Amino acid sequence: MLKKREQELLLAITIVAFLIFMFAFRGNKELKILLIFAFYFFASLIYDLDSRYPIIAAIFLLISAAIVLSKNEELANNLAIYAYYFLVVGVALQLVEYLREHREEEEEELPELRGKCIAIASGKGGVGKTTIASNLAVALAKIEKRCILIDFDFSMPNLDIAMGIKPEKNLKDFLFNNAEIEECIYYAHGCDVLPTLPIPNFFKKEENVGKLKELINKIKEKYEILLMDFPPGSNIELLEAIGRDMSLILVTNPEKLSLLDSFNIASIAREKENKVIGIILNRVEEEIDVDSIENEMGLPIIALLPEDSMVRESLNKEIPIVSEEPEREFSREIMKLAKFLVRVLS
Repeated sequence: MLKKREQELLLAITIVAFLIFMFAFRGNKELKILLIFAFYFFASLIYDLDSRYPIIAAIFLLISAAIVLSKNEELANNLAIYAYYFLVVGVALQLVEYLREHREEEEEELPELRGKCIAIASGKGGVGKTTIASNLAVALAKIEKRCILIDFDFSMPNLDIAMGIKPEKNLKDFLFNNAEIEECIYYAHGCDVLPTLPIPNFFKKEENVGKLKELINKIKEKYEILLMDFPPGSNIELLEAIGRDMSLILVTNPEKLSLLDSFNIASIAREKENKVIGIILNRVEEEIDVDSIENEMGLPIIALLPEDSMVRESLNKEIPIVSEEPEREFSREIMKLAKFLVRVLS
């Protein structure tokens, strides 16, 4: 797979070569236009450009044609012709995407799982752990996995916001015998969600660890995957409460200190005999030396998630971006991660 910088360089070379060819080409005007749109179509396929752009361009050109029609009929006709070509390209790209998605669904049969526990953890706050947990749960639901998303961040819980739910009862009510577990589980974006409220000093009481074990045992058989949003830090009590059956995914940013925090958590998890599946590098803005990081950490990087302002916008709307913008690169990478996890856990 080409790295991002190599892809950009190859795209630039392709465009320059095409422009030189078009400048030297002596054919008629209509054929030149046709070649330009054919080039755009194939470039979109190769470089995975958003198929909505040509459709938006077609709408804009049609509106422009309507505006200038009374003043310049020839210009309006040309704009309408360009709009037609853009529309054809856009519809063709949409059709290709549809066929690709359905072919992948038909070719890939994912195994059925049972009661697999995955913890989404991080060395510090602010790395996007909850955002990834919520979007990963939605992605698992999209590939028809029975998934529950549990908020174990008792210091600063906010999965309810990330998933756009307003709970009346929550995990705190269950843990303190104020509600049955069924009253605390909510359905959102294809998966179940178990939110909580802050519980200060929760792990200072030993009986609380037992309550968590009871919770896991109570719901484990109902789901294929239990996806748990851990609080930042080592969380030794949580590791002990859930036991060796749990696997960890570490979320970090490319910065050295963030990577070091994740390395320390991985070491603690291994001491507790928990499996560490790998690392998610979030908010990647430039080329990353994946091999170097994997060698230093002793863990595989299982996802590279790009910096994307739409992720924050979706979070502000309380809608996971995988639901709202499935074609974004971030969403596509999360979907790939979901399928990878199912295969790893089977």
